[in-house]
Amino acid sequence: MKKKLYQLLACILAFNLVIASTGFVSVTVYADDEEEDYDDEEDEEEEDEEEEGIPAVENFTVTSIAPTSVDLKWDKVDDVDGYQITYNGKTVDTYKTKITIKQLKVNTKYTFKIRAYIFYEEDTSEEADESDAEADVDVDEEADEEEDEGSNYEYSEEYVKVTVTTLKKGESPKKVKITADSATSASSIIAQSDSTVTKVDKGMKAVKKVKATYSKKDKGVKITWAKNSKAKGYYVYRAEKTKKVKYKKIATVTKKAYTKNKGYVDKKGLKAKQTYMYIVVGYKNKKTVSPDSNIAKVKISKK
Repeated sequence: MKKKLYQLLACILAFNLVIASTGFVSVTVYADDEEEDYDDEEDEEEEDEEEEGIPAVENFTVTSIAPTSVDLKWDKVDDVDGYQITYNGKTVDTYKTKITIKQLKVNTKYTFKIRAYIFYEEDTSEEADESDAEADVDVDEEADEEEDEGSNYEYSEEYVKVTVTTLKKGESPKKVKITADSATSASSIIAQSDSTVTKVDKGMKAVKKVKATYSKKDKGVKITWAKNSKAKGYYVYRAEKTKKVKYKKIATVTKKAYTKNKGYVDKKGLKAKQTYMYIVVGYKNKKTVSPDSNIAKVKISKK
């Protein structure tokens, strides 16, 4: 009897030891799971930081225009291998921060787009060790992958672009400053004629209802236009109607002067039997103007 009792007690003790042991292991497992989850969160944070792309190129600028060439420059992007410029179906690569695009057509509109890139060399160190495991890979598929020229390049997430028109045949090269952050400046006659203008602000909208009439009373051409609420003042440009049209700034009209005179009277070197053309732009500051106004024409028959 005593022997059976001892055996029963021994079984109960062994059972309790098993339960205690199992409970301890369970706690350890939960602790490991929590640590693994925490490590995974850290890994995800690190991956998020590493996923930042190549920044866009800044201050992409046209610095000179000629009949068959355009000079471009831009700010350096850190830690990249080069820059890709595309225009009218052509592509040029360079590692410098300025370039002259040649062999362009005269009096032709071009849009230049730029993005930075990083080139990655293929890592072949592990390919030899794994060649047996990859022996069943289709040969054609491998060839297709090798033909993918962009597979080893990482580019800026977005292009930066600027549009400009080359000069007419026979015109002398012009120093300009047309930046990509104002694409409309490329199609602006004033931005291309006045080197002090570096940006055309779409938000200002063009000056409207520009009119030019010759006034014998004022002995000059009276230029009038509608008020532009966002302009701090106005620049008035004039060109003679000749084979080579060139606009020159002839007046700066402050907001106060416009309110008083409702326009501007041009008396500077006017010639009889000559047609004059006028463009008015509003200015936000010395370098930022509104898009071109309509062109107002007037012919002076007799002075």
